[in-house]
Amino acid sequence: MNCLEVPCIKVRQTSRHTIYSFVVDGKDLSKFASVSRIARESDGALKGYQRPEVSEHINEIREYIDRDDSLLPNSIVVAFNSPVTFVASAR
Repeated sequence: MNCLEVPCIKVRQTSRHTIYSFVVDGKDLSKFASVSRIARESDGALKGYQRPEVSEHINEIREYIDRDDSLLPNSIVVAFNSPVTFVASAR
């Protein structure tokens, strides 16, 4: 994927850091993000940050999502590891 167009809110957190907040369908998240599982490099250094999955917890979430009255408006922080450009729209 080379381009993703979504409305977003730009927030200047510090003089050097800007946060962009946007909404995407969870099914589209894998188009531009992946999970970096924690592991060790060959020299023993830690790599990644996501703890291993817990099957029981995943099953509980799946059962909740399958309910007719489920609602899952959770935030996910995505840190891009390659250059990303945010462009203001003319709208």
